[in-house]
Amino acid sequence: MKKGWIAVLTCSFILTTACSGQTKSTTDAPPTVDAGTPEATYQKNCMNCHGMNLQGGTGPDLTKVGSKLSKEDIHKVLENGKGRMPAQKSYINAEDLEKLSTWLSEKK
Repeated sequence: MKKGWIAVLTCSFILTTACSGQTKSTTDAPPTVDAGTPEATYQKNCMNCHGMNLQGGTGPDLTKVGSKLSKEDIHKVLENGKGRMPAQKSYINAEDLEKLSTWLSEKK
């Protein structure tokens, strides 16, 4: 009789454990992008403060930054920092800074 209860409890535990696992929503993960693209640079260096979709967070919303700042102004902010944003020239190489500036300037 004890063996029967142990088997029932073991099966119940296995089913409960296996069925209760939650999977992470795919909307919580950033989209996959090719390395070397401005999107990849953004994900690696900017997304934590400016959000997965440029919507802002700790940093400001960048969805329409190109309508507010020129490519040159965006590049200066990225390179030298502004306010609480640190300079990125120590983290992002010059070529990727240029690509990122261009990409962000197109957000209008």
